[in-house]
Amino acid sequence: MRKKRRAFIFLLLLLALTFNGIAAEATQHESKIVKSAAEYDYPPFSIVENGQADGFSVALLKAVCAEMGLDVEFDVGQWDVIKKQLEDRELDVLPLVGYSDERDVYFDFTVPYIVMKGNIFVRRGSTDIKSEADLYGKEIIVMRSDNAEEYARRMNFTDKLITVDTYSEAFQLLSEGSYDAVLAQSMVGLKLIKDLNITNVEVVTTLSDNGVDRIKLALEGYEQKFCFAVPEGEKALLAMLNEGLAIVSENGKYEELYLEWFPFLVEEKLDIKKMLMYVFIISSIILVSLLAFSLLMIRKEVARKTKTLEKNLLRNQIMFEALNQEHSTMAGRLDRALEDIIRITESQYGYIYLYDEEKKTFTLNSWSKEVMPECHIVDKQTVYELDKTGFWGEVVRQRKPIIVNEYNKPNHLKKGYPEGHVKFNRFMSIPILEDYRIVAVVGLANKAEDYDDHDLQQVTALMNGVWNIIERSLYRDRLEIEKNKYYSTLLSIGDAVMVVNLNHEIEMINKACIDMTGWSEKDAIGRPYQEVFVLQEEDKWHPVSDPVQKALKTGEPNKVSDYVAMTSKNGTKYLIENSASPIKNVDGEIIGAILVFRDVTDEQLHRKQIEYLSFHDALTGLYNRRFFEEEIRRLDTPRNYPLTLIMADLNGLKLTNDAFGHQEGDQLLKNTAWLLKKHLRAEDIAARWGGDEFAVIMPKTSYQDAAKIVDRIMSSGEKIKMSQGI
Repeated sequence: MRKKRRAFIFLLLLLALTFNGIAAEATQHESKIVKSAAEYDYPPFSIVENGQADGFSVALLKAVCAEMGLDVEFDVGQWDVIKKQLEDRELDVLPLVGYSDERDVYFDFTVPYIVMKGNIFVRRGSTDIKSEADLYGKEIIVMRSDNAEEYARRMNFTDKLITVDTYSEAFQLLSEGSYDAVLAQSMVGLKLIKDLNITNVEVVTTLSDNGVDRIKLALEGYEQKFCFAVPEGEKALLAMLNEGLAIVSENGKYEELYLEWFPFLVEEKLDIKKMLMYVFIISSIILVSLLAFSLLMIRKEVARKTKTLEKNLLRNQIMFEALNQEHSTMAGRLDRALEDIIRITESQYGYIYLYDEEKKTFTLNSWSKEVMPECHIVDKQTVYELDKTGFWGEVVRQRKPIIVNEYNKPNHLKKGYPEGHVKFNRFMSIPILEDYRIVAVVGLANKAEDYDDHDLQQVTALMNGVWNIIERSLYRDRLEIEKNKYYSTLLSIGDAVMVVNLNHEIEMINKACIDMTGWSEKDAIGRPYQEVFVLQEEDKWHPVSDPVQKALKTGEPNKVSDYVAMTSKNGTKYLIENSASPIKNVDGEIIGAILVFRDVTDEQLHRKQIEYLSFHDALTGLYNRRFFEEEIRRLDTPRNYPLTLIMADLNGLKLTNDAFGHQEGDQLLKNTAWLLKKHLRAEDIAARWGGDEFAVIMPKTSYQDAAKIVDRIMSSGEKIKMSQGI
């Protein structure tokens, strides 16, 4: 009946305007083309008719743009595609975007023009899912990139999550017997069930009013605040869209579109014939009175609506300025926010308390300037415990906004004023939530008129926006601190570090990397890493393996063997030990790689020296006894027969040491080793067996052949003695 009365009054006003010749002036705006797009199947908000975008949200955006003098062009596409186009600034605005913290990183949002709850849809007769808790472990269908998917992932319903391109596909799959449930906004689901003529799917309901009625089960964590969205930072366009929404809300265009696209939500719709009949019957009775008072009433109505529109425009301007001002501190931003919401609501007093849910305490952040001269409390508190607060703490205890327009009436929740406290006659308090936690409380008092839902919505919108900015600022500060900490660590560690992007270009190198590669930071940044990090084979049996390529390809850390050599810009060659690991973003996508390497040339040389000394005699360079014994066991096989052993000792070593010193004795041992190396074959193995003892293994050598070699060794020794006069 309310709709009928409003329609009838509208026709009477129209008739009066005709008799009095009153016309409204239209404000002209400079025309600008705005690019937008709508998704294929999200009725009744977004539909496609004959290839053209249509639906409530599309029509609303057209109406808003028309009011602001903007020409809007629509394309159509899948939701995840057009969302990415808006993020990449290929589109200027999308008409149907549910607000979420995840999307707020990439987009700016207008005030919500409609708020809907999400629901669970199951096959008719199913009893497995009666509540939100029953969704765990079930096969759940959601539209890809929709708020439903974000909600499901936030609630960890991801074990068996199925994503599809449209909700039509989702409901058809459920109807055909596939999967257990669909998560969708109630209005969209009911419209699709009707349009697709699906009879075996229904929304999950729950009992209310002590079991008398059944109502749809609304998911608390899946609330869709539908807004217009623009790319992050497009403040001018956002302001025009907010202004346009205010205008269509006041001039009746919003209600007209709502009735057109949601007729199934309206209790009774008045058709044109009945409306004309009522107008004819009633207008004939009151026409004379109407003609006498119509002009006065129209002028009052125009003045009232003009005042309301001006007030809304002022409020929108205040909100726009509040969300775009820079403040160096959180307290300063909240102080300014309090001033703004007092102006918006036309309140006399206001406060903002920060709230700690773990400690259950309020800490004062801001009091309105006007309250201080009138507040005469001697010992003013700044911290309050929740259980010691009176009525004003109910906003936390009940976890919802509170409006009391007759504050002076008795209430058992009140604990009275402290002596000297300012007096309230009207009061409104709103909780500010972050991830379902109350983080702050706003209180306003003594508005000249009653507080209403409009005040509540605008204060909530402004404070949520301000708190989101605060959270982003704190997050950026924490991120910058972490970034600087890790960046400083990478720059200061002793190993060489190189950061590479997906284009294989160097983004960062530290000093150790500069020293080893010979490239300056200026010359290396932006250059392909293969030009700076030049690898080559150290061992032909171990070919070069690029660790960065493997890390980018496999997404796993990769360590390079010790057989790889790196050549610096000036030609210096290093044996290196290194590893590369992928760098991933919060979604687990690879965005680059980090390479860490160090010089192990000295380590390799030391290791080889140790290996050499473990099998060789340090003085003579011949093999040692340990190696000799191992080789006897290895060569003692028929294929090496006849196997000949030669044992020899050096006469006069002790006498030489005693007479001429150990240096001469050592030289005598070296000369003997030289004689053995000179006359033995490559396959023979000579070793220093003990102090002055030597042994030789000669594979596949007969006694006669070995004797010839011994004779040559002895002959050479005699010649050396003769030449030295020994």
